[in-house]
Amino acid sequence: MERLIKESDPIPIIGICGALQRDRIPAKIFREMKRRLIHLSKNVKKKAIFVLFTLEDLNAETRQMEGYRYDESNMENSWNKGVFPYPNTIFARCGIPLESAREIEKIIGFKVFNTINFNKWEEWCVLNTEPQLEKHLPDTCLVNGPEIINDYLGKYNCVFLKPVIGSTSNGVVRAKYSDKSIDVVCTLNHETHRKKFATANDLWRWIRTDVSKANYVVQQRIRTVKWKKKLTGIRLNMAKDGSGKWENCLLIGLRALNGSHIAYSRGYDPAEIMIEIDSLLMELQKKGIHDAKRLKNTIIQLGMDICHFFDRCGYHVADIGIDLGIDNKGKIWIFEVNRRPYPYYNFPVYDKSITAPLEYAVHLAGQ
Repeated sequence: MERLIKESDPIPIIGICGALQRDRIPAKIFREMKRRLIHLSKNVKKKAIFVLFTLEDLNAETRQMEGYRYDESNMENSWNKGVFPYPNTIFARCGIPLESAREIEKIIGFKVFNTINFNKWEEWCVLNTEPQLEKHLPDTCLVNGPEIINDYLGKYNCVFLKPVIGSTSNGVVRAKYSDKSIDVVCTLNHETHRKKFATANDLWRWIRTDVSKANYVVQQRIRTVKWKKKLTGIRLNMAKDGSGKWENCLLIGLRALNGSHIAYSRGYDPAEIMIEIDSLLMELQKKGIHDAKRLKNTIIQLGMDICHFFDRCGYHVADIGIDLGIDNKGKIWIFEVNRRPYPYYNFPVYDKSITAPLEYAVHLAGQ
């Protein structure tokens, strides 16, 4: 086990909370953080000690923590277990309870970030309180039974059913009325399933039995513009940088290869799903939908509005992934705001949110 670093050491210690319980950090978190830190060492010269830990390994009485220190000089064994002083800043990669974050902040100040834990329904309710954002939100409701699904299908003909907790579109269902049935497209475990149901009751029973027992929301389907005959979406990654300011880290278009919604199938080709944003917006300009430059600026400003709204609400957030869409009239819609998102590593366009939260953590440690 690595020796204890002296508290007088001038190099800041950045804690990365990867799990709540001891010995429960997922292997994918180790891999993700190693990948981020490799990028950081190439792009940023500021020195810091990065320690991956769990909430149970943090000891307020001794002002110490157990964890795994990143060692960039050893690529084979990059994480060395040890005991370290209390961190100067904490970057949450798991859902630290707000009350726990507040206790930690009594020691280190307002330096625990990415502690937003609300689900998709709670997120929609929060965003819906801000008039500047509310007008960009599709009509959404918490599902309490098949009756609400039937109501929304009657109102919009086509809807999305989304689990309130989840990522990568897993468990997302698109349901559409046809002549004699409800046609369904569902993403489950990176595979697309297509089914037909006679009634909303049958659809809901199938979801509860074969898809997920999680709570769901039902959401108005927005028909977005197409690119090469496929519906599209937009991903905007925002993060605070090394000076503490919000910046646009990634803005790309995405193609719904399944013909329904953005989903990442196993072994997908990033180049096939991604659309260069300027190309997409220029195509819309050619169709007379919107001026490309103005629309791009509006998208980025909407992202800034969401970030500043979270700041005003007192949420300490440093990176978010925003899923958007543009309809055929040029209106921008907010489909989802992802807390603690994973960056886009393999896409042709570099995602600055790979390193931005780490740069922000170092900046915050020096405040």
